[in-house]
Amino acid sequence: MSTIEQAAQALLDARASGTPRGPIASEYALTDLASAYAVQHALITRQLQGERPAGYKLGLTDARARQALGVAEPLRGVLLAANEYQAGSTLKHADFIAPRLEIEVAMRLARDIEDPVADRAELIAALEGVMPALEVCDSAYDGWPKSLADAVADNLSSGAHVLGQCVAADSLSLDDLPVVLKLNGEQVGNGNTGSSMGNPLDAALWLVNQMVAAGQSLRAGDVIMTGALAGIQPVCRWRSGRSRHGLAGQPELPLQRLGSKTGMRTAVSPHKSQARKNLAEARFCRIVLIIPNAWCLQGTVPVPCCFGRFLRCS
Repeated sequence: MSTIEQAAQALLDARASGTPRGPIASEYALTDLASAYAVQHALITRQLQGERPAGYKLGLTDARARQALGVAEPLRGVLLAANEYQAGSTLKHADFIAPRLEIEVAMRLARDIEDPVADRAELIAALEGVMPALEVCDSAYDGWPKSLADAVADNLSSGAHVLGQCVAADSLSLDDLPVVLKLNGEQVGNGNTGSSMGNPLDAALWLVNQMVAAGQSLRAGDVIMTGALAGIQPVCRWRSGRSRHGLAGQPELPLQRLGSKTGMRTAVSPHKSQARKNLAEARFCRIVLIIPNAWCLQGTVPVPCCFGRFLRCS
């Protein structure tokens, strides 16, 4: 087994066991992004087991983040069909190592793409539509990746992606659309679609042409996740008696009582002391991605898209 294959297997083993490991870049001499992408490819090949990807994802689409890290272009990853969910689906916290949330804009292709795409208009013509989305990021590393090579090798910390309602890409402007993430009514993140390479359509266009130039084709039905719009928000580790936690609709979660009654403000704080305080008598936490009316196709009635709940029973 080559060094690349050994590194991929180490990441797969960490994810399968739910036990985070140390960084692999130094251990397996991943000296550049090319070697990291080779590990990512080997990892994805093992995870797909002969199936096609569900789509592709981008990281570092914000120019400010790339500048801070000294990176010239966004990073790329792969989406798995087994990790794709629709709004309202149930995800178990126990299926992840250290989940964190990102607000994104997703797109779905209506036709195959095998040749370069000239501009936004041509891309829009190839799309079924665009969707509000949440990415549940997760990492095989203890404390999350410490280097770009580690991040790329682990498929950009891909855990799951949750897709909202699809609307026509030409029905709204994505140049400057505000987005807000709320957990149980508490705003924990906000941003703007313009942070994704100026427009998520431009981010998707860049990715498509990068893939075509590398000899890869995209297929009808493929999803493209265009990068985080409001940073990354941790989902706090719940201290529990049985370590059985839930995202979105878990009917029963026996948890250790950790404090006094605080109402409905669930443990979503990244700070342990606040998490303990919030956990005591919480019953659920709604995860809501606030989007303009056009996204929800509700006319003038603003209806937020709810992507699920954390639940517990006393």
